[in-house]
Amino acid sequence: MRWTTCPDRATTCHVDRAPKGKVILKSLEHGHVVEDASSALRASLEHVQLL
Repeated sequence: MRWTTCPDRATTCHVDRAPKGKVILKSLEHGHVVEDASSALRASLEHVQLL
């Protein structure tokens, strides 16, 4: 899970999908998705073998 700020509010997200080069996070509270293209998040998830 990850705490992130969406355009209008803060939310807690989990990994929904991980297509090439990005991670799609889904809000637990609101159900919307947020795309994170940072290499740091993907590298962290790969390091702990979640991707």
